[in-house]
Amino acid sequence: MIEGEGWVRAPEAAAPARAAGLERRRLVGAVLASVALAACGGGGGSGEDVDTSSGGAGPGEPAGGHPSEGHYAVEAPTGTAAGDLAQWQQRAAQGYAWLGTVGTRGGESGHLYLKTNVARAALEYDRQAWNPADRTELTNALNARGAQGWRFKGSVVADPRALPVQPEAVFVRAAAGGLAYHYEARTPQATVAAFLAELNAQGERGYAFRGGWVDRTGRDGASLYEKRSDGVRYAYRAETVAPLAGSRAALEDLLRREGRQAGRYLGTYTVGSEFVALFEQRSDDRSPIEYVVEAVPDDESLQELQRWLNARAAAGLFHLMDLAIEGPARVRVAARQRVLAHPLSGPVYP
Repeated sequence: MIEGEGWVRAPEAAAPARAAGLERRRLVGAVLASVALAACGGGGGSGEDVDTSSGGAGPGEPAGGHPSEGHYAVEAPTGTAAGDLAQWQQRAAQGYAWLGTVGTRGGESGHLYLKTNVARAALEYDRQAWNPADRTELTNALNARGAQGWRFKGSVVADPRALPVQPEAVFVRAAAGGLAYHYEARTPQATVAAFLAELNAQGERGYAFRGGWVDRTGRDGASLYEKRSDGVRYAYRAETVAPLAGSRAALEDLLRREGRQAGRYLGTYTVGSEFVALFEQRSDDRSPIEYVVEAVPDDESLQELQRWLNARAAAGLFHLMDLAIEGPARVRVAARQRVLAHPLSGPVYP
């Protein structure tokens, strides 16, 4: 069993996968709730990953100005699947990407959106009934959509008030056409060595680790991998850490060291009896990543959270995840990176 740090889910989002699959341990508080099995962004100026380098304008970048600024917006959920989808599409037409939902301890909730000053093709979203019976059904469904350029963003609950729960899959793609995607599901590994060996073997083939999946019975699970059509490859490293990500100082030191090596932090996982911090490196982006770790107030409101996000985004720092650390306490991690992507936990982009 492999588990890891992650997000508390706001009322709209689906319950996390458990059992034999991979799961990121949930953190209670005023946090951003990502959809299940979240994936990081895609590629280039095609409406996928966004290059935020400060050099000359590349594909999809603006001709001038600071290319690493952004704005976060929050809107109340509509209460229906069709209404929420329409809201996502409306925001996408304005240049925003839907990241997930926002939830607080006080019961506030809303949809979270991000727009950067990097020009990009408009996104479009789709959702469909989602309850694969096994891995074959899972990958067949994902690959049918992936061949059409639809990337699996995750799963949500069609109507949070309805029983029984009706899960739906959310897909996103560039409206003007972009990459194609292919998915594989593999049996979760039981040791750190086996887990890393599989990650790097898959990464060399161009398959990025995208989290875990569990079947409808809750007895069988899989590690989910995604391959993009642009040939990007991945390498993974893991470092043993203390439970709950250790102290703030230890976390900052770890992120500083890995960031210098272009390591994208995927969170802290338990593999067997060990806690490991997992990092991903992409073949198309070897530039250093700057991480910032800040304390999170226990009574933070949605308005305060949005102000925090926008203050950091104005300086080129984009939110990655909230974590529980020793204390107990909570910290928020933001990152400045050339290619804007939020792998696995937290809001995914796009």
